Amino acid sequence: MKFKLFWAWFDFWVGFYYDRHKDILYFCPLPTVVFAFSFRDIPIPTGEYDGTEPKVTIIETKKRNE
Repeated sequence: MKFKLFWAWFDFWVGFYYDRHKDILYFCPLPTVVFAFSFRDIPIPTGEYDGTEPKVTIIETKKRNE
């Protein structure tokens, strides 16, 4: 198990959040202060913006014939 404490300016919440896909438990005792517990051997996000654009899937739609 890995553990990381970080400050995330965009996480303004208090409580627990479990990410089932990444198997990470986030605990936020104070707004913007996050503890992350990883139960797998994957990197824990730091809460910092890395400068990359988010991956977006574009779906084309066709208009109905009227």
